[in-house]
Amino acid sequence: MEDKKLDIDKLLAEKAEIERIFKAHFSKTVAVMFTDIKGSTSFYELRGDIEGRAMVHQHNQIVIPEITSHNGTLVKTIGDATLSLFEDPSDALRSAIAIQKALYRYNLDKTEADQIHVKIGLNYGTGIVQTDDIYGDVVNVASRLVSIARAGEIVIPQDNG
Repeated sequence: MEDKKLDIDKLLAEKAEIERIFKAHFSKTVAVMFTDIKGSTSFYELRGDIEGRAMVHQHNQIVIPEITSHNGTLVKTIGDATLSLFEDPSDALRSAIAIQKALYRYNLDKTEADQIHVKIGLNYGTGIVQTDDIYGDVVNVASRLVSIARAGEIVIPQDNG
């Protein structure tokens, strides 16, 4: 019985050390931004896969430069959506505003059927940041916020502090 107690204590100490290393190297406070094209499913259904993909390409040509020019990092595209992160939440908000303004300008001379409208969700908090992805509640909340946004909106959480 004594050997098992020693093994458990050793494992608990190792677990604590692994958690410390994990937090030191991967846990980071960041702003997370999701963008999502409003109505892309119906666009694909009405216009077909090639025009749908061309619309997503045009979206990316507008959105991604606004992310990177505001000190953001595009983590990935997910169909008609983007996930990006920012060190500074002010940069994330400036990027979101710039995206909506750029899409507004793009849409000015387009028919309603050819316009691109985006919903944006922003959140700031601690996540697990890897080279090619980000995980954690900071991402989950940003995802929920983009899902409740309407076309042309930027939704951020209410400050609970």
